Amino acid sequence: IRKICALVLFCWVGIANATPQDLKELVQNVAQNPLFLAKDSQTQALKKEKEALYNEYLPKVALGYAYQSTTNPDIFYPTRVDGAFLEAQWVVFDGLKREGKFDIANYKLKAKESEKQSTKEQIQLKIIQAYFSALSVESRLLALDNQQKELQESIYKYQRFYDVGLA
Repeated sequence: IRKICALVLFCWVGIANATPQDLKELVQNVAQNPLFLAKDSQTQALKKEKEALYNEYLPKVALGYAYQSTTNPDIFYPTRVDGAFLEAQWVVFDGLKREGKFDIANYKLKAKESEKQSTKEQIQLKIIQAYFSALSVESRLLALDNQQKELQESIYKYQRFYDVGLA
């Protein structure tokens, strides 16, 4: 909420000197907003988690070499043992657990993308509201300036009538 308030204040200050065509630019620049960038980063992180989940079920192969040296050899523990090994692992069927995990990951990703889109639209709405609020304040200020000028002219006319003796 603080970030949104700061954004509105920032936009209001920037809008005070803006022209009507700048509203389009302000709305298009939502992609540079820190709150929107944070939501985008969260979405990218969920995409990476989904990719890691897919990679978890790929076949795995491990190749290695083992060496052991014993200082006190006996019949059960020889002086030196070494050898190569190869391990392969592949989950063929896990009781449909994999499909459930994939569905959960897809739903989380869709929810996060919807949240990102909602955040973008909320920020755009705040920008538009602040923009038109600034335009309203500017028009009220202009109306008050014109009213002040009219009052000054009326005072000047009344003073001239008073000086001549007509009032």
